[in-house]
Amino acid sequence: MGNASRASSSSGTAELAVERRGTTLEVVVRGDLRSQSVADFEHTVAWALDDCDERVVLDLHDLAFVDAAGIRALLDARSHASARRRDLVLVDVKDEVRDALTDADSRLVVASEISP
Repeated sequence: MGNASRASSSSGTAELAVERRGTTLEVVVRGDLRSQSVADFEHTVAWALDDCDERVVLDLHDLAFVDAAGIRALLDARSHASARRRDLVLVDVKDEVRDALTDADSRLVVASEISP
């Protein structure tokens, strides 16, 4: 596959980029994950979960803002990964997003960096 990229407009929405790293697909999320961008995010993550061999890493380093719809989409991504028997790991998560996610679902894996 090489590098794949899916992007939406930059007016308050998320830009998504996908890169394969061995058996892992990394989805880099930039910008805002809010109700206007959730559908594109969900579609990209579902595609990545179907296409990966082992796990999907969501790199949230450049995530500027997330609203309640975005938090719900991140939690739903974990459920979809579990149903597909894939690992889903979130990396470089800002403290306020980490707190909201782990308060809502303690089973969510949040890491400080991508491990091989």
